[in-house]
Amino acid sequence: MEEHFYILFSISILIITRKNLLEKKKIIISSLLLLILLSFIMRFYISYPHKNDDSFGFIQSHLRSDGIIIGILLSYLHNFTQWSNKLLKKRWLIFIISGLLIAPGFYFKGGGFFMNTIGLTTVNFGFSLLVLVSLNFEKYLVSGPMQYLKIPLNAFCFVGVNSYSIYLWHLNSKDIIYSFSSYNPLLMTIMYIALSIGIGVLMSYLIEKSSLRLRDYFFK
Repeated sequence: MEEHFYILFSISILIITRKNLLEKKKIIISSLLLLILLSFIMRFYISYPHKNDDSFGFIQSHLRSDGIIIGILLSYLHNFTQWSNKLLKKRWLIFIISGLLIAPGFYFKGGGFFMNTIGLTTVNFGFSLLVLVSLNFEKYLVSGPMQYLKIPLNAFCFVGVNSYSIYLWHLNSKDIIYSFSSYNPLLMTIMYIALSIGIGVLMSYLIEKSSLRLRDYFFK
């Protein structure tokens, strides 16, 4: 799904910029909203006959693309319109709404029909809004009670910066832990998370950050 995104999004951006469509806000926003809706409708319609199949509709690009497109939409609103500024004036309300949208992911069974359809959409919107309210959040940590959150938030930020690599390697970490160890479930989970972060951060520096430095060197 991600590989398809990187290829198709690059081609789309090339066409959009050459056709001078990037600044045509109504066309871009309405197109993105239509694609989000289309992805959801396809996932709901196609998944219904397979509602007892946990993985159906979960790993197919056209049925999961709304999660990435929602992020593109919010990025566009933030960089090309004033919408994000209006939303961020009610930062705490948006924060609460994002929590409510994410909540189904903690309540409903993963792989169930609800989570594979409506649940995925609400969680996608929730996390996208959470990213939005996180923008420029550091100004709230300068003084007052919030300043004491700086240390734990820095730790979260370190994980966040390396999160893509951690995500790519976490299943390998799980296989390693569960193939060589057999302790109680809580300890196994802690070991699994720790190894995921460790391998993910290592690979982030070895591969991702090295590749980005090469990119910046050759394509200033």
